[in-house]
Amino acid sequence: MVKKVLAILVVLMMIISLTACGGDALYDKKSTEATSASEADENLKSISSYPKTIEGIEQCLVDRGLFTEDVVEKRSEMRYDLIGAVNGYRYTINSNAFVEIYEYPETLNATADEVKSTISKDGTFSIADMDPLTGVYSADGKFLLIYNAKINFDGYEKIADVIKQF
Repeated sequence: MVKKVLAILVVLMMIISLTACGGDALYDKKSTEATSASEADENLKSISSYPKTIEGIEQCLVDRGLFTEDVVEKRSEMRYDLIGAVNGYRYTINSNAFVEIYEYPETLNATADEVKSTISKDGTFSIADMDPLTGVYSADGKFLLIYNAKINFDGYEKIADVIKQF
């Protein structure tokens, strides 16, 4: 009987010692992952270092993991003239979510002025009978991001934050 009790105690001590070692390994793994993530953030190029073009915005969004290369490759050219822009594309992020990015000239025409005025009032605008879309301008007003805020997609705000800094 004494041998059985000693054997059980030895097994329990081994289990306890292995569990303690496993706990440290798990902590180290989480610590390493957190360090890697913060180092990756530090290695990102600053937004101001990208070219002030739609292609520069695309690359910035890809570098930050907000767009994939596939999203950029499958972009669709839009009728940008309808809102007074000189360039514009739609990017389909998933089956429900999309964003559109437009580029404006330095001197805005009447259509572009009207869109900008409408977005300045409440952050949205509509074309024809469509539902209102959310619009966000870049810091210099050269670029406009449009998206449907009614569609639940967490990335909209992160993409908007990038656009605002361009």
